[in-house]
Amino acid sequence: QDLWFKTVITEQIIYKRQFLAYLQIIYQTMVNIDSKANFSIKAMKQELDDTKTIFDNTQTISKFQVLPKFEAASKHWFVIEKALSKAKSAYKVLNLLMKLKISNDF
Repeated sequence: QDLWFKTVITEQIIYKRQFLAYLQIIYQTMVNIDSKANFSIKAMKQELDDTKTIFDNTQTISKFQVLPKFEAASKHWFVIEKALSKAKSAYKVLNLLMKLKISNDF
């Protein structure tokens, strides 16, 4: 019975370490996603603010003045959209891990 108990305890420790490792990976992924999204949000806001300044200070506006700003803002928008998609995926994985933890009761 001592060997059985030792085996069960060892398995529980392994499962808990694996669970913790997965949680750490998800956490690091979310930190990276947050960093990229925040950078792109700030950069997009700057591009839009620059565009607004052009509109406010110029009576005749050339598309060559604003088109690069809109293109830059749209690139940042796609980065934000991709980050949101990755965050949703990480959230789904986290939910699955929590269900696994609850079902295994470790």
